[in-house]
Amino acid sequence: MTPRWPRTRMIDSAFPPSRYCAMAAVPGPYTLEMWERLPRDGNRYELLDGQLVVTPLASPIHQTLVARLVMAIGPYLETHHLGQVWPGIDFHAGPSTVLEPDVAVGLGETARSLRSWKEFDRPALAVEILSPGSARYDRGPKRERYLARGCEYWIVDPDARAVERWVPGASEPSIHRASVAWQPDASIEALTIDVGGLFRDLL
Repeated sequence: MTPRWPRTRMIDSAFPPSRYCAMAAVPGPYTLEMWERLPRDGNRYELLDGQLVVTPLASPIHQTLVARLVMAIGPYLETHHLGQVWPGIDFHAGPSTVLEPDVAVGLGETARSLRSWKEFDRPALAVEILSPGSARYDRGPKRERYLARGCEYWIVDPDARAVERWVPGASEPSIHRASVAWQPDASIEALTIDVGGLFRDLL
């Protein structure tokens, strides 16, 4: 039987619902097998230690930010033959944890030839677009899972027009409002992204 979950709603009414995605947690425990049977209906279904987290279809602003990040990262990876960037993946971070970052980067030949997300060890870079309903998860348990697996983790905050950059081992993020850099290989020049450009004409 397909599990039922409550209708999601905005957590903070100060934010216009047309601009952001709400997120709801559904009591579990849910197994990986139960998660695999969920419908692919446009919602995002993630597992956090057996708890099902549901996010509805993303807003136009959210999707535009994802597209701009992919377009910024993709040419850099191709130019330097580093790997692949995806707008959303199923990252199996544990036996009862499956995360779906808004943007993920995989490095190496393995990333370029993947046939199943279960074959994927971890993203070198994971990015989440922040919304009021997702902030607690993005800055809390999801951040912890990514960093524990050795991923660099960015939180793109539309309200602050900034990128929070977390690296493994750091106790605090660095905050970037002008530009943010990513250098997966010390022998290759870093990718620098214009943070202001990400939000141009959106807010």
